[in-house]
Amino acid sequence: MTPEAGFGGRPAAAPTVVELRARGREADRTEVVLSDERSFTIATEAVLVLGLSREAPIDAHLEARLVEADLRFRARDLVLRALTRRAHSRRELKDRLRRKEFPARLIGEVLDELEAVGLVDDRAFAEAYVRDRVRLRPRGRRALVAELARKGVRDDADDAIEAVFEDEGVSERALAREVAEGWLRRQPHTVLAGLAEGFGSKARERALRRYLGFMGRRGFGAGLAREVLDDGVLDELDPPGSTTSEAGGRRV
Repeated sequence: MTPEAGFGGRPAAAPTVVELRARGREADRTEVVLSDERSFTIATEAVLVLGLSREAPIDAHLEARLVEADLRFRARDLVLRALTRRAHSRRELKDRLRRKEFPARLIGEVLDELEAVGLVDDRAFAEAYVRDRVRLRPRGRRALVAELARKGVRDDADDAIEAVFEDEGVSERALAREVAEGWLRRQPHTVLAGLAEGFGSKARERALRRYLGFMGRRGFGAGLAREVLDDGVLDELDPPGSTTSEAGGRRV
């Protein structure tokens, strides 16, 4: 049964339930067979919640309640399945339900219910997201805030970043240095040589633009990127020609 379908073509006397048949590998769907030889399938949970049984008449009021209960179960099930794969923000889950064409009112109610029991939690999502970035693909604060905003998390972004940085014992400067080292190790000798030249050198300016552009895309400001470079990061690199691009197991 779809949200739009309803039961349609109902005779003057409401049909009654003739049989309830379990469907699905986990019997999470139930086929309802009616006395007028029609049938439809809804969530087993909806059958249980509404106490549907054999010989029950299916009038217009019960039809509406069945449709609502089935929709609510399917929306909640979709959200829970998504959350078992990875953490999601409320906005991500809302967009997923909207793409499946669930009614806006029901989407809000289902997400509110799951948020009330802690299954939908933007602060927890933000911390998990930032922690993943810090450990595997370091980014600066600016990039982290922007990425979280695209996922619908704004109010909790700054606090989540602060909490994770403290828990992980890292600073933005340390992350910037790590990212800079990873990028520099992947560069050809000409770029490293250019950065090592004196101020005013055209080769240095070209290499510096590439370096600052990369660091900017990773969310680090030009000032911090220059500080890291001027702090001797070039002197600590492996010999030219090394292809090492990992620092502490992280992809930088």
